[in-house]
Amino acid sequence: MLELQRNLYVLRRWWWLLVGATLVGGLVAYGVTKALVKPQYQATSLVALAPEDPTGVFSAAADAQRVSTLASAQAAVRQVPGVSARDLAAHVTGSPSPDNQLLYVQVKWPTADLAPRLADALATTFIRQERARLEKRYSIIHASLVAQERHLAQLIRSTSGSGPANTWLQGQYADALSKIYQQDAQSRSGSSLQETALELAQPAPDAVATGVRATFNAALGAALGLLLALVIAFAATGSYGASGEEDVRRPVLTKVGD
Repeated sequence: MLELQRNLYVLRRWWWLLVGATLVGGLVAYGVTKALVKPQYQATSLVALAPEDPTGVFSAAADAQRVSTLASAQAAVRQVPGVSARDLAAHVTGSPSPDNQLLYVQVKWPTADLAPRLADALATTFIRQERARLEKRYSIIHASLVAQERHLAQLIRSTSGSGPANTWLQGQYADALSKIYQQDAQSRSGSSLQETALELAQPAPDAVATGVRATFNAALGAALGLLLALVIAFAATGSYGASGEEDVRRPVLTKVGD
């Protein structure tokens, strides 16, 4: 009972301190956040990835890392003049979907109108670079297969003799050539399939605000201000009940006729 009376006493006597500390704490936290913390806006583009490469040369994890490279940022800023490539590379992240069929290209930027444009620019840049890498990969494989084909053709021309041994040898060369042609065709079709699958699945929608919010910090500052005021108020009334303050309004009984 005494504790409840003390709490009511604190609220009656120190209400102005509690209200003032709450308002000051909230306003200070809001103002500091607005002054020191720059707003950030996030936009995300979706890229449809090529089928997973069984050799591991091209994989969704590697694709996610290539998006945030300085080279990708330098190519992307050509579509959005006035943006620093180094700043862009520091504010972009790439992450594959669980099934490795999509690549999320996320950009955080101080202005809401530029974030979607930068995300789309990076996505289209990645698609263009990825297709170029696929073409280069196939050209290297094709050049190696052509060299093997020429070597086998030279061996066939240089083979002399007749009989079963020569027939068997010619058959081995022909089988090797057939495998080379088949491997080249598979490489070409696989590369074409991967290039066709790469596309911008979804352009970035409007950016959304992210990071520290001034309103949240204002609420936190108000709560801290109220807590500090409560500590001060209870400390100032620590002697409540010891000096008889709770008996100030207690009625006094007197004898009738005195």
